[in-house]
Amino acid sequence: MRTAIRQLDIVLVPRIRLRRLVIGEVTRFPELGVVLYSGGPGRAIESLAATFDRLAALGALSIADTKLAATQFNWLGMSAPLNRAMLLGDAAIPDASALRTHASNMSRERVRRFCGRDIQQTKNLKCCRHIRKVVPCFR
Repeated sequence: MRTAIRQLDIVLVPRIRLRRLVIGEVTRFPELGVVLYSGGPGRAIESLAATFDRLAALGALSIADTKLAATQFNWLGMSAPLNRAMLLGDAAIPDASALRTHASNMSRERVRRFCGRDIQQTKNLKCCRHIRKVVPCFR
């Protein structure tokens, strides 16, 4: 959950203005899009995939394609708040409480999918112990 909140905080304020600018100019300056993607979502997805690889190697997660899982995790967390802010303006940026709720719900759902159970209801499962140990965002 902390990872999702941190990503949303980074992207939404004030970098959303940079994102809008780059999207508006990407046809004239495609390298700007490449740089923004590589240093933003691309880097986040690679980091999540590496974490999921470690957890899968420990037997804590059952994921066939960790890169795909990381991509889905990243965009499930980012898509709704980011798209609302992109299309509706800065006034649509959720407050801290709404971001925490969104990140918590998304993280819990993804863990349930990866582990087969809700992390809050199954504190003794090997999966959940490993996740809490390795991934700070699930503590």
